[in-house]
Amino acid sequence: MDRETATSISKLADELLAKAAELLEVVNASCSKDERAMLHVPLATVIGEVDVEILEPIYKQFPDLRPSDLEAIQQ
Repeated sequence: MDRETATSISKLADELLAKAAELLEVVNASCSKDERAMLHVPLATVIGEVDVEILEPIYKQFPDLRPSDLEAIQQ
């Protein structure tokens, strides 16, 4: 992957994660306990997959793209 593509994917993935966090806030504030339990699993799956399968390989190839406050995922 070239740097320009990695930068673009990283930016878009960060935006996706920000939206997932917003979604989680709505779920936590507005849904019943059972609804929250049902929705947390798929949300956690999406967030984890984006982090591990999309962003982490980019950060390994281009370490300077990793946010300074984000530690590497140990696999």
